[in-house]
Amino acid sequence: MFALLEFLLQSLCKGVSKTASWLHSLWLIAYRRFKSTVKGEAYPQSSTMLELLFPKMQIEWKESEFKCQEDERAYDFTFQGGHFVAVCSRRNTMVSFYYPYFVARPLGALTAMRHASNEFNSLAVANFATYYIIDAQEHQVYLYMRFGMPIDSTKRSVQEMLAAQLEATFAHVRRTKAELEKIEASDDNNLEENTAISERLNVLSHVAEMNYAPALAEGFETKEQKHTVGEVLWTFLPNEEPVTLLRMEGVLTGEGDCEPSTIEVLEAEEMKNFPFVEYLMTKGTTFETLKNSALTLVISVSTQEGERKDCLLHVLCESETNYDLFFRVTFTCPTGILLPQHSAVVAKAEQQNSATTFVLAYDKVGDGERRKEFEYFWNETRDALERGEDLTEAQDEMMACTTPYYGYCMYWGRRFYASERYYEALAYFKNVFRWLSPRFSYMNKGQRAHFFELLFSIGSCYSALGLYQQAYYYLDGLYSLNNHKYNRAYVNALVNGHDFRALFVIDRYLDQEQKQSESEGTEVEEPERQAFVRFLKRRRGTALIDADLLDEAEQQFQALLEFPDSEGIALEELLRIQQIRNDKEENTQPTDS
Repeated sequence: MFALLEFLLQSLCKGVSKTASWLHSLWLIAYRRFKSTVKGEAYPQSSTMLELLFPKMQIEWKESEFKCQEDERAYDFTFQGGHFVAVCSRRNTMVSFYYPYFVARPLGALTAMRHASNEFNSLAVANFATYYIIDAQEHQVYLYMRFGMPIDSTKRSVQEMLAAQLEATFAHVRRTKAELEKIEASDDNNLEENTAISERLNVLSHVAEMNYAPALAEGFETKEQKHTVGEVLWTFLPNEEPVTLLRMEGVLTGEGDCEPSTIEVLEAEEMKNFPFVEYLMTKGTTFETLKNSALTLVISVSTQEGERKDCLLHVLCESETNYDLFFRVTFTCPTGILLPQHSAVVAKAEQQNSATTFVLAYDKVGDGERRKEFEYFWNETRDALERGEDLTEAQDEMMACTTPYYGYCMYWGRRFYASERYYEALAYFKNVFRWLSPRFSYMNKGQRAHFFELLFSIGSCYSALGLYQQAYYYLDGLYSLNNHKYNRAYVNALVNGHDFRALFVIDRYLDQEQKQSESEGTEVEEPERQAFVRFLKRRRGTALIDADLLDEAEQQFQALLEFPDSEGIALEELLRIQQIRNDKEENTQPTDS
């Protein structure tokens, strides 16, 4: 009787309306719970949710005879032309997804199949594994791909994650097939030794990456920007993490105020989530009402070494459009203790320290309108793909993200980047980076080009915020591409960050340009290359000044005076060299005792 009811319930969801499908979902869940109670079994949540999830993703499915345990249920389904099997357990919500029999070889190829499987598994790709199965009767060896993920609801986020994992399976399968073909074509008999070496190199690569990556605030890149004090601190104090928030004092001034409003917060969680833009907007919601208002906050933090720092955050409304209110934010960590009531607190901080200033916006349209705009662009792009039309660079870059959520992050990251909202663009770009970076090994040439452009954008955002060490981390991945745009950003980050590697990198680039020019044998170099070489020489002169090699720097800038695009900077730097020399002479002059 239960089996008959099960069959009738499954038949109900095919070809019915939304309302009927919703009623079917409720009825199936209630029925499964009742059945498990009557029979004294665990409620099969994962299989129930999977049966409800498949129709939402427009996936045809049927129960499978795939080998599984007594308390498991298997399903055959097709996704983008690939045959998959899902195995659900009553014990938990984890579902195992298999891509079976994607390679078949005679039993004599067992060694090559085993090493191809081990080579993929040595990469430690999250949730994915390859293994081989021997069919002794047919004298065949088969390769399977497997991944697991929890299926505990039918939410859109679960649908997107499952679709992304299924799409990633195809990339992993292609890589494993290519590795197998490479092994089969090789005459090398030392497969055991080569596999061990390859596995070691992969482990070292993972360790090096984990050790070099800067610490990031928990949960920062997993949600949209909210303009809170905590997120500013986690962006500009990455090297001191973890920091402890001790105290926050502030002053809010506005037009017509007899005296400024004061702020005092002692709870760490309240300080972290303090919405400084929204707080300033209590004085008004237009530029006209906010142009004479300002918010000054002093946040006291303690570093891991026990050192106290007083960080200053100053916010002004700068301009307005029909859709946004723009705010100018100044952030710095002055030396010494500050009080927000001091009339010259911002001026003193900027004089004694290198303050960072950036623009962010309050969107009047809200997240709903922003999502509608993206969904229109996303659907338009998918329609163009189905029609076989060529995509624009922006469309191609967005679709390379594979899922709507990360496409949304790329779309708005690009929009904010174009309007110089680097602080806001950074959070969106890093969401995409975290999604794409584990997939780099499986990208084709076009996808890698988009990934390199993403690295450039993240590095440029960090450079614009004055965070050159973080910029170096991302731009260093572009070092060997010999792209002038990327090389300019890389050199700027090194020189502006007073990095000891700047002179070495610049000299190497200059040597490369000279060798390339000689190999091409052109009598007159192209203007773009000439401009790039002059850029390198200007930056080299600045790096020489930082290294206190003033005579060599002076010669460098003297030689650049004849070029119109370098004359202004050369004059400024020559004056700076003279000022440094004058200061040195004053400091070395004897004084009367």
